Parts: sequence; C-alpha cells; structure tokens
Amino acid sequence: VGVITMVHPTPGYFTRDHLSLVQAIADQAGIAVLNARLYEESKQQARVMKALAESAAVINATLRQEDVIQRILQQMSRALGTSVVSLALLDPHQLDLVFKASTFDGDANIVGTRQDINDGVAGWVAREGRGVIIPDVQKESRFNPNFDRHGQIHTRSVAVVPIRSQGEVIGVLEAANSAADAFDSDAMMVMTGIGNLAGSAIRHAQLFEHLQAAHQRYRDLFDDSIDLILITDLNGTILEANQPAAILTGYEKRVLSGMSIKEIHSIDLKKLGSNFEQLKKGESIAYESMLIPRDSGLIQVEAHVHQILIDGRPRLQWILRDITERKNLDKMRDDLLS
Repeated sequence: VGVITMVHPTPGYFTRDHLSLVQAIADQAGIAVLNARLYEESKQQARVMKALAESAAVINATLRQEDVIQRILQQMSRALGTSVVSLALLDPHQLDLVFKASTFDGDANIVGTRQDINDGVAGWVAREGRGVIIPDVQKESRFNPNFDRHGQIHTRSVAVVPIRSQGEVIGVLEAANSAADAFDSDAMMVMTGIGNLAGSAIRHAQLFEHLQAAHQRYRDLFDDSIDLILITDLNGTILEANQPAAILTGYEKRVLSGMSIKEIHSIDLKKLGSNFEQLKKGESIAYESMLIPRDSGLIQVEAHVHQILIDGRPRLQWILRDITERKNLDKMRDDLLS
C-alpha cells in the first residue's frame, strides 16, 4: 500500500535492527491504512445507501406521475449537490427521448423537447443502456451542444444514467455541473440507484394512471348505458347502480345501494338457483322477468346475469333491458295474425 523512507546524513548509519524496526512499523502502518480505507469506503457506502433509502421513501410516497418525476429530480439534485438535473422518457414508437422535467429554473424550454437516441450523450445512454460520466464535455465527441443543453447555462460536465423498468430502458436521468466540478464514482452509484428506483416508480405511476383512466371509462360506459345495470354481491345485495337504474326503479342510487335485488326484480329461481348457485359456476344466464318500480306498475324486462371480478372479488352483474315496447309489438303482431 506504500513505502516508508528514512534518511540520515551519516553514511552507513542504519543497521539491520533499524530495518527490522521500520519494517515492523510499516506492517502496522499497512494495516492502519487498509482499515482507514475500509472505514472511508464503509462511510461512502453508508452515504450512498442513506441517499437511496431516503430517495425510495420520498419517490414512492405518491402514484401521480408528475409528482413522482418531480420528486426524482429533487432527490437527485440533493444527493449530487447540483441544481441542473433533467429527466427524459423514451418514446418507443418514435425512438426518441421526450424531456419531461428539469430542476433548472431557466430550463423550461427543454421540457417537451425531443432528442433522437442517435444524438448526444443522453441518446447514447438510452441506446447503449449504460451510464456515463463526462468530466469535460469539451473533450467528448459524444457531447452535442445542439441536444445536450440546459437552458442558458454553460455545461462543463455531465453524468447520465439509464432509467430501467423490468430490464428495459424507459428513459434517462441527466445531471450537469457538479458542485465539486466533477462527478465521481459516488455520484454514479447514487444516480444508478435512483435510476432503478425511478424506473419502478414511474412504471407504477403510469400503470396507476392507466388503471384510473380505464376505471373512468368503465364508469362512463356504466352510467351512459341505456340499460339498467346493477352490481351485487353473491347474496344479491346491491353495491352499485347506474343512472338508468335510478330512473326506471324510482329509487335514488344511494337508496338502491344496500337493497336486495329481489326487492326490485322478480328472480327466476329455476334458472339462477335459490342461492344463485348456477351463476357461481361462471355461466351467463338470460331470462324474461318483471322489474318492480317504486311508484309505478311492473315493467317487463329481459335479464342477463353473470359473475364478474371487481378488485379481485366475485360480484354479480345484472343487466335489465326494458322490453315493454317489444312485447307490445309482439302482441300487435299476434293480434294482426289472429
């Protein structure tokens, strides 16, 4: 790990005893140096792990994609000591990067811009799937000032890492101009760790937003349907009702919730079973019956019932179609034929 050198003005002053003594001291010094290095490395790893643990707690505290991205940039900026951090996500259809956010106040113009993955450092990282530290951008051929820009600041050094989700690169994290004028191995470890956290957090946020959008589409279709639709548990207790159900039955939706399906509908027990056991087999059953409104006469309906899963729980979906007009037409036809 090093050498110890001793000098004396008198020729031949040192003896074998001196050499043995210095060697003993050197052996102890070597152990001390290694222990000190291990201690510094452990402190370094502790700093990295602390930064990643804090980042994980902060980043995963929300499922809103915009908030997730902002928290990723804030944690990256705090861990690296730089105010210039940006995040771009890969557009798999056009094979380019779309910058989603940046911490630099004068960097508003970069948000929403696109960068081809064949250009610049960020494009190289997205294409190769490897992080890179560039201490001096002026000496780097991959640095393209037309793409690797950060507003009006003068870029001196950059560090870029890929954002991965399930083994695939979905974007990049880029930091510029470290407070220490150069990014080190610690910075790369922190950025790589946050990049891995970012991939999972962003993917979860995207899936959550897609789930919310799908749920909203379902709600829109549910409420906009011209047919009466009811969701019940396996015992027939109404859990949800759409607007046509409220109109046809004369009950408000909040009143319908909690009522039994048997209170508003004549159940065909022969087809469904006394405890709906036929539906529990996964079959879809249709039959004609009567709807029992609150304040008016019976309405002839065609019922379609089957079991579905909502939030992992089995439910029964009842679609009751008003067939009064069809029945009247059938009667007119029969009368005409008679």
